[in-house]
Amino acid sequence: MKKYLTLSMLILITSVFGQGRGGFGRELGWNDDLNLTSEQIKKIDSYRTDFRKEQIDLRADIQKMRLDLQDLLRTDEPNQKAINNQLEKIQAKELAMEKLRVEHHLQVRELLTDEQKTLFDQHSLNRGMGRHGKGRMDGRGDRDGSGGRGNDRGHGNRGW
Repeated sequence: MKKYLTLSMLILITSVFGQGRGGFGRELGWNDDLNLTSEQIKKIDSYRTDFRKEQIDLRADIQKMRLDLQDLLRTDEPNQKAINNQLEKIQAKELAMEKLRVEHHLQVRELLTDEQKTLFDQHSLNRGMGRHGKGRMDGRGDRDGSGGRGNDRGHGNRGW
């Protein structure tokens, strides 16, 4: 049981410290690269605001669930069933977060011309548009070294 508890704590700690910051497309100059119209920029900004609000709520839920999991793991006699149930709840929220990222990506892509889509898709592929390497959609490994915080630091990039 101690081995399981130790392993669970290790997984929990790794996942808590591995939390990234959201958004993708944090490169400076996307407006120039894609030659976005003012109307496209307005719509993308609106989508991004909605996306970020939902993302904040999901992140908060996940963080609270992780705290509850820590409490379950710290008891004198951890309840395996309750721990597994909490892990499943966390995974469901993380899946919802991933679906939200993909939905946002597709919303933005829908606004683009065919030429813009080609550039957008190429950029997404170069950045990993998924789960590995530099430029992950969750903001870890951004090329500018900001860890996905470029826009939050006033660097002027759009973050879509």
